[in-house]
Amino acid sequence: MLYTGNAMSEDLEVLFKQDDSDGNGALDKKELLALFNEVGNDYPQTEVFQFKIDKDFNTFNVDGLGTIELEEFKALLRTIDSSL
Repeated sequence: MLYTGNAMSEDLEVLFKQDDSDGNGALDKKELLALFNEVGNDYPQTEVFQFKIDKDFNTFNVDGLGTIELEEFKALLRTIDSSL
């Protein structure tokens, strides 16, 4: 099924938790890239997200801990979505 509009944003928390493979409440770069790769068929914009994360991960890792927490993840998606 192909989702459009705000579907990805609405599913944000579910998607985040789904790919938090180690259950630490945060996603590292590898987990983020896996998440975007996994949902790529349903959310075509994830190709842009993958590129941005691969290139600019530290820009979105606001607290410098090497992971993206849920609030940082939400901000990341809003930032990338606004530039599309």
